[in-house]
Amino acid sequence: MLSVQLLRADLISQVRPHKQPLPTEILVPQALTPHSLESTPQKLEFIISYKAQTHDGIITGERYSIADPITLKAHKLKVAYTCSLNTPINDFITDDESYAIKYILTHYQEEVLECLRKGRARVRYDGIISHNTRVQDSTTFAFSPQRILAYLDNRYVVIDVLKE
Repeated sequence: MLSVQLLRADLISQVRPHKQPLPTEILVPQALTPHSLESTPQKLEFIISYKAQTHDGIITGERYSIADPITLKAHKLKVAYTCSLNTPINDFITDDESYAIKYILTHYQEEVLECLRKGRARVRYDGIISHNTRVQDSTTFAFSPQRILAYLDNRYVVIDVLKE
């Protein structure tokens, strides 16, 4: 009985709202299916080059470069070949795919070079025999700059090497 009295004492009179017209068209949300959750991967274009110099069998200089192109030409070029890198993508806690791809291409240099080795590489060898019958040699190993498309696919970074 006491609760009914408290309820009536706290009761505030309400104004009845005017009837609002219903919208003429009701939008039905699309159902989520596994196929609708799939998205096309974000393909990023890079230019990769590499050069190593050796003297007497010892590497004296090395340069590995990854650059963002000034003009994008990937839509005009054909894919020469494709390779993939098995990388620990689970270690990256980031939503920025472009950062993860560039990080992997930068820090997994040997795997990227192994992929690019399938294409063209230039080797220059200069050997000189000195008067002490000691061979002094100099070798330059270089990949000319190559355009690639890189994207994430499950645990792999897929590299499409473009033909110019």
